[in-house]
Amino acid sequence: MDNKQLAELLDKYIKGLCTAEEAAVIDRWYDKHQHEPDIINLPGNENEYLKKKMLDQILHQINSNQYKPLVKNTNFIIRYWAKLAAAAVLLVFLKIIYTNYWAVKEATNKIPQIEIANNTKHIIKQVLPDKSIVWLNPKATLKFPKKFKVSSRDIAMDGECFFEVSKNPQRPFIIQSKHLVTKVWGTTFKVSDNNTAATAQVTVVTGKVSVSIQGSKPARTGAGLSVEEVILLPKQKVLLRTDQNTFYTSRQVDVSN
Repeated sequence: MDNKQLAELLDKYIKGLCTAEEAAVIDRWYDKHQHEPDIINLPGNENEYLKKKMLDQILHQINSNQYKPLVKNTNFIIRYWAKLAAAAVLLVFLKIIYTNYWAVKEATNKIPQIEIANNTKHIIKQVLPDKSIVWLNPKATLKFPKKFKVSSRDIAMDGECFFEVSKNPQRPFIIQSKHLVTKVWGTTFKVSDNNTAATAQVTVVTGKVSVSIQGSKPARTGAGLSVEEVILLPKQKVLLRTDQNTFYTSRQVDVSN
């Protein structure tokens, strides 16, 4: 039984949803470890956190009357709640490990970055690790990891690029440029944004794209409405006036160029 299966079983045990066979597994686990030193050795702060979570679980079960001893025997009651407490502690510990595993792994493993600069007078093609394609106009630059993260596909660009993004609803494709953050799941579109221009724009050919300002700054539409992001559909374009933090959206634009 791996950690994930054990965590699921402990969760059922605490909630009183175990079958007789599953409860017997927990009983055997408790009998094996009750006289051993604490099997979870964590720093002080984390130990205190686990104790609090354990106490909260026990108090919840007492208050909800979910568990009622079948016999009025003091030793039985103490043993019963000791099992429940031990299960609660281990369950919280396993959940902490499971939740933080990928975050810690991604933070500690530095993935090599690849930088591409189009110093030619022609459009060049770059295939990304997920098979997405980027067409870089002259003077455009692109930076991306050799391998994308589990949770998202993040790249950075400057200049003008056309994107053909591979569909993956579980891993959004996020483009960081000088003034904009453009997020997509699978579509074709063009981003034009660089360090020197007074405007930045995104044009969508197919699919759906969300565009927001770098640094989560508030923005306004041409009609004066306050917005956090602009959603674009096919044949729509948004232009950002960087000096005003204002989005101007155009519909039914020519996307052939």
